Amino acid sequence: MPRSGARRRRRLASLPGLPFHPLPALPPLPPVPHPATPDTRSRPFHPTPLRRGIEFEFERDLQELVEEFGAEAREILARHAKHKKEMLDIMALMEAEFNEQEGEARQQFDSDREEIKGKNSEEYNVLRFTLEGLIEELERHFDSAHANYMATTEQRTQDFKHLTIKDQQSAKTIEMQMRKLQRLQDSLAHWKTKLASNGRECDERNRALREEKDAISRHFQELKSRMNKFRESEGRRLQELVINAQSALKALQAKLEKAERILRLAELARKLRPSPSPSLAPALALALALALTQP
Repeated sequence: MPRSGARRRRRLASLPGLPFHPLPALPPLPPVPHPATPDTRSRPFHPTPLRRGIEFEFERDLQELVEEFGAEAREILARHAKHKKEMLDIMALMEAEFNEQEGEARQQFDSDREEIKGKNSEEYNVLRFTLEGLIEELERHFDSAHANYMATTEQRTQDFKHLTIKDQQSAKTIEMQMRKLQRLQDSLAHWKTKLASNGRECDERNRALREEKDAISRHFQELKSRMNKFRESEGRRLQELVINAQSALKALQAKLEKAERILRLAELARKLRPSPSPSLAPALALALALALTQP
């Protein structure tokens, strides 16, 4: 199996069009040590002839595999170096060819530019001479036409000058009117802004006054309600006072009548007893008090 794998890798590496990646040279693998099988009874290990044969064959196969891998790596590195050299040679040839083509193209461009510059210079000179002759001829025609025009349109020229002066004056008047209109527009914009500001201030003031009015109205309603309650309570008190006054008047009238009756009785008693003894005074006072207390 290891040898067939190495041959397969060689065939894959020899196929055209596959990329070559250089691999670093690997050092040879160290020999595999023989692990000792641990013995729980601590007895000495004695390898059998079959085990020694298997280990020997394994070491031989391992050594062959390492040698094949090293040879394959050296072959890949050599092939990579060869291809790299070929690519560098191709790039150098292409660069030289490109430089040669660039030089040829530059020489062709310079020659074409000089040729086009010469043609353009010749065409420019021919066109300049042609245009100068045409301009001179047009100037002569223009002078002749101007002379004929001035000879035939002298009155129109005067009218034109007069209209030109009038147009200048009209232009100044229009400019003054435009400035006045601009000032009026600025003033209108200012007053519009001031009106808007005053409107906002008035709105704020009206809103504040409305709120103050609402507060005063609520306060008035509260005071009115309190006054109505106070009037009702005072009316009730006045009614009670009137009733009590009437009762007091009736009581006083009754007492007045009693007092008058007592006074009449006392007067009658005084007339009937012209010389009362001083010992009867307390008795008379007690009788008067009893008469006053009785209804």
